[in-house]
Amino acid sequence: MRGVCLLIVLFSLYQVLLGARVTLEENEYQDKFTTWMHTHNKAYLSVDFFLKYRVFKDNVDFVNNWKGSHEVGLNAYSDLTPEQFAEIMLHPVATPTATPVTARDARHTSEQVDEEYFARQARATPTSVDWRTSGTVQAVKNQGQCGDCWAFATSGGVESITKISTGTLPSLSAQQLCDCVTDNSGCNGGNLQKALNYVIGTGGVNTDASYPYNAVQSTCKFNSANVGGSISGFTAVQQGSESALQTAVATQPVIISIAAGLQSFQAYKSGIFNDTACGTTGSDLNHAVMMIGYGTGSTGDYWILKNQWGTGWGMSGYMNIARNAGNRCGIASYAFAPTKGPIVWVFQDALGSGWSTATSGTVTALTACSAAQFGSCSYSATIAASSQLKFNYASLSTSGKSNLSFSVKSSAAGTLLVGLNNNQHMYYFSTTTTWGSQSFTLSQLGAPTTITSIIFQNYGSSTATFTFDTIFIN
Repeated sequence: MRGVCLLIVLFSLYQVLLGARVTLEENEYQDKFTTWMHTHNKAYLSVDFFLKYRVFKDNVDFVNNWKGSHEVGLNAYSDLTPEQFAEIMLHPVATPTATPVTARDARHTSEQVDEEYFARQARATPTSVDWRTSGTVQAVKNQGQCGDCWAFATSGGVESITKISTGTLPSLSAQQLCDCVTDNSGCNGGNLQKALNYVIGTGGVNTDASYPYNAVQSTCKFNSANVGGSISGFTAVQQGSESALQTAVATQPVIISIAAGLQSFQAYKSGIFNDTACGTTGSDLNHAVMMIGYGTGSTGDYWILKNQWGTGWGMSGYMNIARNAGNRCGIASYAFAPTKGPIVWVFQDALGSGWSTATSGTVTALTACSAAQFGSCSYSATIAASSQLKFNYASLSTSGKSNLSFSVKSSAAGTLLVGLNNNQHMYYFSTTTTWGSQSFTLSQLGAPTTITSIIFQNYGSSTATFTFDTIFIN
C-alpha cells in the first residue's frame, strides 16, 4: 500500500513538472465564487448564474496556470470571457496618420507631432518619473461597464496639465465628454483627438461634482459656469518612439492608446507586464489610459500606466508595463499631451493676436512668422551688444499667473537679460547653440499686475543671433 501511495505522489509530481493544467475541486471553485461575488457586490438572475460561474471557473484556471513574467489575479471582471470583456470595455481609439508630420503645435490640426517642445520643456530627461508623487494625478476612477475609456483618459490629461499650470488639481467629468463629444460614440468608443478638440472648442470640462458619472451616454448637460479645467491645445508624440514618449512623460502626464485585449491584461495584478502577444498597430489599439511615469526595477525598465478600471484592478488601478521592449502593446503608437495657458504660444502665428515687436539699439534680421508658416517658424533676431528686442502687448493681466518660461538658442554662446515692462527687474542667463529652456517667476521680474512687454537684451560683448520659441506666461 505504501508503494502505491508513493507512486501516486510521484505521478502527481511528474504531471506538475510536465506542466499539467492545475484545477480545483468543485467545492473550492464554489467557495471562491461565493467570496468573489460578495467582494465585488455581484448578483445574477438565475438564468445567468451558472453561465457566470462557468466563466469564473475558467478565469480561476487561467490565473492558477499562468506562467508569465507578471502576476495575474481575480478582479471585478473575472465573470467575463475575454470576448465579452472586449465587447463591453474595449473599442478602437486610434486612427493614426500613415506618415506622421512634424510641427511644434497642434492647436489648429489634430495630427501634429512636436518633438522639440517636449525636449525643451523637460530640459534633461530624468532616469525615473512618477507624477503621483507631486500630486499631479487625480485618484483612480472607474469607467464601469461602459467603453468610454477615451473620455477618462482625456479628462485625466486635462486634470494633470491644469495642476501643472495652476497648482490646483481638479476632478473633471468624463461623463460630460461621454455625453457631449458627438463625433465619438460614448460607451462604444471614441477618438482621442476628437475629444481633445472638443475640450478646446467648448472651453473646458465641468467638475465631477457638477456633472457626475453614471456610465451611460445621455443628453449633453455642459455648463460653462462649472468648468474646472481647460486646455489651449495638444501636442502629439512621435509615433512608435519610446524615447520621444519618455521625453514627453518627463514633461507631463500623457494620454495614450494601448492594445489591451489579452486575457493577461484583463487579469493583470502586479509586476512588469511584458506579454509579447499584444499588438502595436492602429488596428490593435482598443483602450485609452494615462502614462504617468517610468522607471527601472529589478527585472527591467517599465512605464507607469494609470487605468480607470477601479482600484481592484492591477496595482490599485495602475500597471507597470515593459519599457524599451519594442513598443510593447503599442504604448508609443498614439500619444498626446494636452497643453494649457501660454499667453504667447510658439512664434508661428505672427506672435498671436495682440502682440507686436519693437527694438532698442541695433536689432536686425528679424524673422517675421506668419500663419502660413505654421509648424516651421521660430522668431529670430540679430541683436547687437546692449541692444534690446521687445515683444509688446497692450495690457495683459497677471492674475492667476506666476511664471515666465521660454526656449532660446543663439548663433554663439552668449548672455541675455530678460525683463518685463520697465526694465527695472532684469535677470541674466546663458545661451548656447542648442535649444535651452529658461524659467523665471513673475515675482523675480518685479511682480507686475499687468504685462505690456517682454524684453530681451544682449548682455554680451558682441552681436549674436538669438532664436526664441515656446514662450509661456502662466
